[in-house]
Amino acid sequence: HENDSLAQKAVNAGADWVLVVGRIPEIHQEKCIIEPLTLEELETIPKEFRVVWNSRDLKTGRLKTETFEQARALFKGWLCQASNITTFDDVKEGVDAVLVGTHLLEFIKSLRKI
Repeated sequence: HENDSLAQKAVNAGADWVLVVGRIPEIHQEKCIIEPLTLEELETIPKEFRVVWNSRDLKTGRLKTETFEQARALFKGWLCQASNITTFDDVKEGVDAVLVGTHLLEFIKSLRKI
């Protein structure tokens, strides 16, 4: 949600959580998950927020050079690993949650092997 008006609409529609990219919202902060675009942005987010670290650059669609490990070292709060997760082996140490997209079925199969 690129602005607080859109985040408000999501909450009004019954959303439990609202994804906010590249900024910290002024409303419903307790319902927002923040997705910073860079490590520099991540450093500005208070640890009370829930944060998603996406390994994919949202502008280019390519893999970021900044890693989850770097993000975890900077951010000590709740941190979700997102994108480029195919199997359980792709889950990084220190993760609080994972967001699995197109490889969900393969990811589920990998869980049965552990």
